[in-house]
Amino acid sequence: MNASINPTIPQRWIVCMLVLFLYSGCEYSRHSQRVTVNVTEQFALAVLPFNNQTNQMGAGKIVTELFTTELITQRNVTLSPQEKAESLLSDQTATADEIFYRYQLKELREKLSAAAVVKGTVTEFVYKKGIRERPVVGLDIKIISLQDGNILWAGSYTREELSFLFYEGSLNSTAQRMCRKIAGTISRSFKFKEVKNE
Repeated sequence: MNASINPTIPQRWIVCMLVLFLYSGCEYSRHSQRVTVNVTEQFALAVLPFNNQTNQMGAGKIVTELFTTELITQRNVTLSPQEKAESLLSDQTATADEIFYRYQLKELREKLSAAAVVKGTVTEFVYKKGIRERPVVGLDIKIISLQDGNILWAGSYTREELSFLFYEGSLNSTAQRMCRKIAGTISRSFKFKEVKNE
């Protein structure tokens, strides 16, 4: 008696290949966050230019702009004008850390018209090599109260977008997706009030 071929075997292989195909086009992210202070009052945020700890020139500026754009789209988030934060930096190479050495918290509240600042550091902005190059973006971020200097919220995010066949992810699109996720999380964590521009 001849052994019959199980017709489900090819189907299983097809299913497996489809799963691998779909997985290869997905992205993954890992993050941790914490809330150290329960904020009940509404307040306005100022985004300080992000520090860049990568070898990619301009990564800090790129991610700052993407994050600010995504935060603006959140319905209950109000930001201090970005020009106010940038004006506090002495030159293009200055970092946000210098702002805290140069000004008292009360001065920052007045100059930024904000109750808290977003301070970030870009930790990864690179194409990792493998079978296909894949973009990886990392960001450490904090929200610091300008009332007492306490950290209200902190998170560490890394996002990697995997490429497949004719699709290749980019650093900018990967960073934008990550910033959108962080902005949404922040929006759900706090309530904000409008900033009255003088």
